[in-house]
Parts: sequence; structure tokens; C-alpha cells
Amino acid sequence: MRALIYSNCSYTTYTTYLQGAQPDWDVRGVFRDTGISWIKDENTAFLDFLNAADLLLGSPNVPELEGRVQKHTECVPMPGVFFGGITRIPFG
Repeated sequence: MRALIYSNCSYTTYTTYLQGAQPDWDVRGVFRDTGISWIKDENTAFLDFLNAADLLLGSPNVPELEGRVQKHTECVPMPGVFFGGITRIPFG
């Protein structure tokens, strides 16, 4: 099984989890901005894996992937996680 995680900074969390949960799978993840660059640059390693992926998790319904996801690929939208880092959150 080949799985591609395509998301914002949450891709590392999803990728690490799925690699641990399914150690026999080929699981790879990419930050969306990097994926956009690889598509524009026609990065063959990335595009070949995208074409072969059995599972696409994260943000499958984004403009740069339109027409690139194969019919055999199962798409599972997963929300990105937005982390404020050390930003203070005021209460009251």
C-alpha cells in the first residue's frame, strides 16, 4: 500500500503516525507548499509517487492536484492543524 499525506504542517504528525500504525506500507508526506513547488518543477519522483498512491490523505481537493489524482486512489480529507506556537491567547 502506498499512502501520500498532503497537508499543511500537520503532515509530519499524520505521516509519522501512519508509518508507525502500518509499518509495511510505503507512507510519505509532503508540506503543501513544497508539493506545489514540486508540481510546478515537474518533480518526477513526487509525481510518480502521487500517480501510484493507493491512498491520499490530507488535502486532496486542492487546485494543484486537480486532474492529477488517479481514479484508483482513495482520497481521505483530513483537516490541517493550525498551531499558534508561542502566541499568547487572551482569555476574558
